[in-house]
Amino acid sequence: MTLSEISAGRTVKLLEVCGGHNVCSRINRMGLTTDSLMKVVRNDKSGPVIIEQDGCRIVIGRGVASRINVSYA
Repeated sequence: MTLSEISAGRTVKLLEVCGGHNVCSRINRMGLTTDSLMKVVRNDKSGPVIIEQDGCRIVIGRGVASRINVSYA
């Protein structure tokens, strides 16, 4: 499943990023790597997805979030 499908309040583990070099590089610069744990703070099914990792909130656009495969932690 993708990050854009996860409801708020759930903790997930990043499995892989399905995208080109630019998308993968952008996700890595945010500090998100394979096996990273993150909590979905907000996902209204429209607009950006807000996650929290290590006390920092990160806003990810819906298009990019749909390319991030995750599993429940």
